[in-house]
Amino acid sequence: MDEPLRKQLRATLNLVPAHAWDAVPSSALTLVNERCADYLGLSKDNPLRTETVTEAAWDSHHPAPPSTHSVPCNDSVPNSAS
Repeated sequence: MDEPLRKQLRATLNLVPAHAWDAVPSSALTLVNERCADYLGLSKDNPLRTETVTEAAWDSHHPAPPSTHSVPCNDSVPNSAS
């Protein structure tokens, strides 16, 4: 994406009153809006905020769930066929 279009996209996404991000097909983040960056606790100099990153793994920014919530889905839902 060319730089003027990228800056326009970022400015527009910062106006959206929700979490917004862009990612490539591998699920690597290419940008997040300010609301999403604040929610993720990204520092003010984080590359996703300063537009100096081209791709960042989602897992590197999304907090891991607590270990008490790591039950596989099929173990936590009753089986109605039993």
